[in-house]
Amino acid sequence: MKSKVLKINTAGKWKFVEVEGSEADPIPLQTMQKAVGGLIECWNLDVMGLPEIDLWFNEEGKVKSLPLNPFASLLSGISFFGDAICGDVFICAHRGDGTSVGLNEVQETALRKLIAGATRFISEINKVRKVRKV
Repeated sequence: MKSKVLKINTAGKWKFVEVEGSEADPIPLQTMQKAVGGLIECWNLDVMGLPEIDLWFNEEGKVKSLPLNPFASLLSGISFFGDAICGDVFICAHRGDGTSVGLNEVQETALRKLIAGATRFISEINKVRKVRKV
């Protein structure tokens, strides 16, 4: 079986992809580490109103000088706490016991809405930047 996850690279490109696992079967640790290129750290998206969804990133991203991921930092809400994410990330769901599993349709829809809002926000910031350059 396959699990649907959302991947976001450092250029802000995102896509839903399938990885090992399913809603019933956990996503293997090796799959998670491969997706971010190393050891993993989790940020729960509860702060963004998505309590059953987690964002996973390389826990050594800053130490290894991985590129900043501004879209993931904004989308996760971690930037509101004065922090940032470096490197590629992926987003999946978790069961009550903390096991990482694939996203269901409701969660995918909620993430698409969050992405749309973040995209509009970034677009507005870019408009302000263009006006200030004039």
